[in-house]
Amino acid sequence: MTTRLKITIISILTMLLCHSTSALADGHVHINTGAQPSDLEMYAAEELETILQRLFGVETSIGAQNTDHPTVFLGNPGSNKTLAKAIGDLWPKVTDQGIVVKSHPNGRAIFVGGGSDAATLWAVYEFGYQHGVRYLLRDGDVYPDEKSLDLSSLDVVDEPEFRTRTWRTVNDFAIGPESWSLDEHRSVLRQLAKHRFNNLMIAVYAWQPYVHYSFNGIDKRTALMWYGEKLDLPPGAPGRNALRGLKFFENPHFSGKSTYEEMIIAGESYLKEIIREATRLGMTTGIVVNPFQYPKEFKTALEGSVDARGLNDLTIRPGANQSFDDGQLQLLAKAKISAYLHTYTDVDYIYITMPE
Repeated sequence: MTTRLKITIISILTMLLCHSTSALADGHVHINTGAQPSDLEMYAAEELETILQRLFGVETSIGAQNTDHPTVFLGNPGSNKTLAKAIGDLWPKVTDQGIVVKSHPNGRAIFVGGGSDAATLWAVYEFGYQHGVRYLLRDGDVYPDEKSLDLSSLDVVDEPEFRTRTWRTVNDFAIGPESWSLDEHRSVLRQLAKHRFNNLMIAVYAWQPYVHYSFNGIDKRTALMWYGEKLDLPPGAPGRNALRGLKFFENPHFSGKSTYEEMIIAGESYLKEIIREATRLGMTTGIVVNPFQYPKEFKTALEGSVDARGLNDLTIRPGANQSFDDGQLQLLAKAKISAYLHTYTDVDYIYITMPE
């Protein structure tokens, strides 16, 4: 055998070996979730399925069964016994927020998961990021050109520097999230999950339509958007055509709602759907409540209160000489906080804020 022939054979064998451990010829990837994946782990599996298909152009399957296809083991040793058996002692120590994206030495499998179901979802997005996917806050994601399947050479173990990563939403102006449809909220929350946001803070105000309560025989009757401003769209106004001829700008969830009762029903369902989506994505949730600011209908119930200065002066607050030990003030504050607690039973936190 000539020297040139030997070199040629060695080169071919080297190429074949490299191909077998990096670019896989199999056009199918199996996502092993274990026998009883949680709802969030199943969502993570579906997201991973999309990423694999778009990155590599492969067919995919999801389930607890073992296959001969290249495999992504999803979860952690506690949630996926098949993963635990396959990885053995190689699973690193991580917190509930730590993520793991670790290739198997054979190059035909990879472990994608974390210390919790939410961390497993973040690990899925990290797998995509390591392969060139970039996640935008809006308008979807940016993918590289399709390439050959490769499950090798990844060894990512990562912990966040900040354990609480919060998105504040709803607020009080038409230029912000209070004008968004529920679909727009869901879309942004899903993108935020790709950036490992794990807490949602919903900021609401006394004059908005998100809660009803009563005190000393007086019912809350104020339910306004955007400080009660009506945003007209006269003929020729920018955006009128884009909004399909609407004569005034409104949140579509509140379209056609004119009475207090209709606004409250719409407002409560609006926040509950936002909370539900954030919870589904593994986020904690909280509502910001100012217990010492109320619509003006409560002025007669709180002796010593004064008008609160603000856009359109819609609320009252305790007067300068009014003590926080005032019994009526405490009872009114309790009624307001209790209304939020009883209305939004799924939130994790109530954030208390003071009048500005």
